[in-house]
Amino acid sequence: MVCDIQLMMAADHPHTQTFLAVFVLTITSRTVLSSHNGQNVDDACQDLTPRHGEAPQPSPPLYKLTFSPNSYKPGQQVYVTVSTCNPESTGFKGFMVQARRADVRQDQTELLGGFTPVDNTRLACDDRALVHSDKTLKKIKSFNWTSPSQSVGHVVFRVTFVYSFTVFWSNIVSDVLLDAGLTDQVNLVTKTQLDSTCYTETCEKKSCSSGQALMTHPCVVMSCLLFTLAPSWTRWLEVPRVAI
Repeated sequence: MVCDIQLMMAADHPHTQTFLAVFVLTITSRTVLSSHNGQNVDDACQDLTPRHGEAPQPSPPLYKLTFSPNSYKPGQQVYVTVSTCNPESTGFKGFMVQARRADVRQDQTELLGGFTPVDNTRLACDDRALVHSDKTLKKIKSFNWTSPSQSVGHVVFRVTFVYSFTVFWSNIVSDVLLDAGLTDQVNLVTKTQLDSTCYTETCEKKSCSSGQALMTHPCVVMSCLLFTLAPSWTRWLEVPRVAI
């Protein structure tokens, strides 16, 4: 809106047209660069949506977040990894990750615990989120998250991946990080459905016979059936991946 007004003023004042056009272009360029370097991201702290003037991608994300172990105790470090699902594909330039409660009956807005920055990352959102600090392409980035000193219940990580200024996937919900002190696992937020390439490498690692993998994605169903039914010499078969 500001740019439109300034350009209209330039049209009314021919002698200032070039100056104002260059001024608007300069401000826009600096904003894009700052976002790519992980600056000026606090507006996205609440909903994890970059203020890039574009809507998030509606398609399943091509990136994922994993963690280990799968449960935590107060004050414990959890190893977190954000990565592209297909190692042969293009990576991501930016990301923001937060930890929030998984129980939908509880406060879903509070940011929990703390992240330890690694190379090319920095803290944001009052030091409760981790973001990129440069615009280089990344295929994988790992870091530690430390849980609060007191139990906060089951937790999920929420992450946004930025491929370019206009192409990004926002507020992706991870698997649930279980609170080791709790036994119930009800009323938990639903994990975001990822792109099929995010599942093709996990089937053999999961227990196909238990049905755990069969409930996640049709692509995994195919992979599990091939792995379970085919002779050992044919188990190199895999659902084809498409590089982006």
